[in-house]
Amino acid sequence: MQTGPPFVLGSGMSVGWELQKAVFAALDAALAADVYDNVPHKAEMPYVVIDNQLAVDTQAVNRARETVTLYLSVYTRGAGQKEALAIMADIKATLHNQKLALDSGTLESMFVLREGTGRDIDDSIFTGQVTVRAIIAP
Repeated sequence: MQTGPPFVLGSGMSVGWELQKAVFAALDAALAADVYDNVPHKAEMPYVVIDNQLAVDTQAVNRARETVTLYLSVYTRGAGQKEALAIMADIKATLHNQKLALDSGTLESMFVLREGTGRDIDDSIFTGQVTVRAIIAP
């Protein structure tokens, strides 16, 4: 496995940014909850945050590939986990095994790797975590 900085697409943007734009557009169209990269101070719950990314250069037989792991968080004030779980199910239905169009590069595969729920430090807030893994070619 080769390591190094994430490969950059012809437009000068990283594959992670291209993936984030496509995921944001897909979730924004599919979910009843708002989707954010940067949550406004007084945002109303429920909402989904595109939290973090991890990109790894994963060349395969002289073909450039980048594996991007995207971490999504769900925040709700619903009683119990029901609302968080419902939003997470909608996220999975929208992203799992889907091939979203990217402005640059090709999304070869994308799947939901992990899901979890829990209470936030504020006991009235439930959170959900969804981890998505994508393989992108230039």
